[in-house]
Amino acid sequence: MKKKRIIITVSILLIIVISLGIVKLYQSYALSNYMDAESSTAYNVYIEEGTSVTIPSKSYKVIYYMLNNTNPGTVRYHVAYTTNSNVTVKAFIHSEDSASGLIEENERKYIKLRLQNTSSTSQTVELSTVLGYENGGDLIVPSGITLVTGTYRDSFTAHFASHITNLYNTADKTPITSNSITYQYDTENYLMADIDDNVRYYGASPNNYVYFNCDTYPSTNCETWRIIGVLSGKVKIMRNSSIGSYSWDNKDTSTGSEHDNGKNDWSTARLMKLLNPSDYYTVDTNDNGYGQSLYYNSQSGTCFSGSNNATTTCDFTSTGIKNDTTRNIISE
Repeated sequence: MKKKRIIITVSILLIIVISLGIVKLYQSYALSNYMDAESSTAYNVYIEEGTSVTIPSKSYKVIYYMLNNTNPGTVRYHVAYTTNSNVTVKAFIHSEDSASGLIEENERKYIKLRLQNTSSTSQTVELSTVLGYENGGDLIVPSGITLVTGTYRDSFTAHFASHITNLYNTADKTPITSNSITYQYDTENYLMADIDDNVRYYGASPNNYVYFNCDTYPSTNCETWRIIGVLSGKVKIMRNSSIGSYSWDNKDTSTGSEHDNGKNDWSTARLMKLLNPSDYYTVDTNDNGYGQSLYYNSQSGTCFSGSNNATTTCDFTSTGIKNDTTRNIISE
C-alpha cells in the first residue's frame, strides 16, 4: 500500500512540473527588436534592450518587428503590445511574416507593423511576443497586453503603383517637346513622366479607370474612379462622378476668415473636414458640427455650400466611403 501511495505522489508531482513548464512558456516573451521603416532606407535592425515605440500625436509609425525564437523547438507566437486606448497596432497585409503563427527553433520572423495614435499627445507602447507550445491550446495573454489581430490593407496603392510604373518603364518611349521641355511618352499605354519623374496618364481617353469604393471587393457594387498617375510612389485617383456642390471654405470674418469669401487654407477648409476622418483635423466650434466627416463616414446631415456660412442638406449614405476596407486603402 505504501508503494502505491509513493507512485501516485510521484505521478502527481510530474504532472505539476510539466504544467508549470507550459505556463512559464506561454507567458514568456521572445527576444525582439525593431527598426523604424519610415526613417531608415536600409534594412538594418537596430538591436535595443527594450522594444518601446513612441508615436507622435495624431500620427502613426511604420516599423519592422523582428521575432527571434530562442526556445528549443517549434512554438506558437503572437505579436503583442501594451494596452493603450489611444494606440492601435495592425500588421500590414503584405508583411513578410504574419503577426501570429508557428516559429521554429532559432528562426527569425519580420513583421511589418503600423502603429496609429489617435491622441493629441505622443504615446509610447512596448512591443512584445507571447509564446506557447505548438499544440498547447490558447495562448495565455498577460494582463495589460493586447494581441495584434488587425491587418492594414495598403495593397491597393502598392500593387497599382508597381503595375503602372512597370508599364511605363518597360515600354518604348517617344520624345515629345512641350514648352521647351522634352518628355518621354509611352504612346501605347498613354503614360508619361513629368519633370519630377512622376508617372502620369495623358490624353483624352486613356484606359485609366479602376473600380473603387466597393461594397465588397474585388467588384461588388463599386464606383468608377480615374487614375491620375503615380505621384511620390502613391496612386492618385479621382472619382469619375460628382458628389455634389459644396464650398471649399465659406467662412466670413465672424467665423475665422480674413474676408467674406472664405479662407484659402486646406488645413482648416470646410471641404477638407467633409472628406476626411475627424482625427485628421481640429474641430472648429464655429462649424456647429456641420459637414464634419460626413462623406468619409457615409452619413447624412448639414453641409456648407455657397458663401457666408450658408448651408444645405447633404446625404452621403450611398455615395460616401462605404466601409473600413476602403478607408484602410486610402493613404494618409
